[in-house]
Amino acid sequence: MMNLGDVKGDLMDQTIKDHGLAKIKVAVEFGGYCGYSAVRLGNVLPASSKIYTVESTQRFADAQAEILDHAGLQDRVEQVRCYSGEFIQKMIDENIKADLVFMDHHTSCYTEDIQMMLKHKLLSPDCLIIADNVLFPGAPEYKKWMAEQEGLLFTNWVIDACVEYRPDLPDELYCSKYIGADKTVVFVKV
Repeated sequence: MMNLGDVKGDLMDQTIKDHGLAKIKVAVEFGGYCGYSAVRLGNVLPASSKIYTVESTQRFADAQAEILDHAGLQDRVEQVRCYSGEFIQKMIDENIKADLVFMDHHTSCYTEDIQMMLKHKLLSPDCLIIADNVLFPGAPEYKKWMAEQEGLLFTNWVIDACVEYRPDLPDELYCSKYIGADKTVVFVKV
């Protein structure tokens, strides 16, 4: 299974609660798969929050739609069937600013996606970013770039975990709080 899993799910839920639920009006999930983490977000976030779940694979999005409907979240969770870059363009076009970003799609896209969101000022002040699978299968470029931004654009911390349903295989949630809302950002292609 490619979902967040119960152990990392609990860790994500607690991180969101610790961040302050009232701060989160708009949440964006990249990599919706079958809807597991979207349901978790729908259960932990305030009823007034809007959740966008972005999934590019049609069959996964179809399964996700059924699960969201069954969970009664179809009014709070908007499914967007496209790639992350296409959704970021929608955010630009519609001036959507995220208070929470959960990245669980192709790890090779993490750095570019966050940089694009920064470039277009799509992260609200104090935006919480949670990236899954940064140790396995791995997102070394993302971790390196985010670490370089420590204290400038982000405050970062790592939550040790394991791959979903595999306690023998270490993984991490890489968490960040956006602190650089008033700074000009210059990017170097990684």
